Amino acid sequence: SNGSLNVAGDVPSQTREAEKQMKKLTGQPFDQMYLVKMDGYVKNDLQTARSAAAMMSLPEISDAGMRMRTMADSREQQIAKLTEEAHFKIE
Repeated sequence: SNGSLNVAGDVPSQTREAEKQMKKLTGQPFDQMYLVKMDGYVKNDLQTARSAAAMMSLPEISDAGMRMRTMADSREQQIAKLTEEAHFKIE
């Protein structure tokens, strides 16, 4: 109503659990888990961005969705490059 977007401040339980698991890892197992989690976040960002961009009746949300999609696309390309270099496949 005031023209700004609110972002939830709470960290999802899945993120907290992943953080606990990752604190126990080092080296390649850490890298692999990090890439899997980031890939999931990016895929979620892309879905959210597509939904926001589709809401053409609200220009602020549509614009934010397009910017978010551009960033998520870039991150997805970075993750793909890293997993290829590490010879690691995300299922």
